[in-house]
This record gives sequence, structure tokens and C-alpha cells, in this order.
Amino acid sequence: MKILYCFPAVIYGGIMVLIGSDLGFGGFAPEAWAYVTLLLLSAVLLCKNKWWGCIPGMAVGGIMICIFENSSAHHHINENPIALGVILYFAIMGLICWKHHNR
Repeated sequence: MKILYCFPAVIYGGIMVLIGSDLGFGGFAPEAWAYVTLLLLSAVLLCKNKWWGCIPGMAVGGIMICIFENSSAHHHINENPIALGVILYFAIMGLICWKHHNR
């Protein structure tokens, strides 16, 4: 069960490593590494049965929405469903952790 807490951090970090290996790791904004760190922090806290560990993961989803809404660039994909999925995922994981811890 605890491996589910790590999926977003592993997926997002893995994508960054794959892209970074082709383009060079200096090509990423420092904020991108901060998001991976927040996702890892969320996973570690949830693994330690801290239900409030879902908050950093949900914050990443909120930041993604703010960045997309404030961006003037034309994106090829709409990132809002991805961001809402991240928020929903961590909300559900926090609820599961809370229910599991308060049995």
C-alpha cells in the first residue's frame, strides 16, 4: 500500500531524469526540482502515517494550475486535468492514510 504514495514522485522525477539525460539537467528551472522535492516529502510523510503529508503533494497540483493559468504561452496540452488529478490523488491518499492510522 505504501508504494502508492510514491507514484507521483517517481513518475515526475523519472520524466525529468529521462528528459534531462537528453537535454542536460541544467535545462530545468530550479522550481521543477522543488516540485519533485515536495512530491518526495509528501510520499515520505504519508509512508510514516502522517495524513497531513498529502498537503505538499496537493500544493504541487495547485501550483501547476496557477502556472498554467498565468502563462501567456500557448500550450499544446491542457495541464489543468493533470493538476486536478494530482490534487485528487493526494487528497485520496491522505484520506486513506488517515483512515488507516485511525482504525
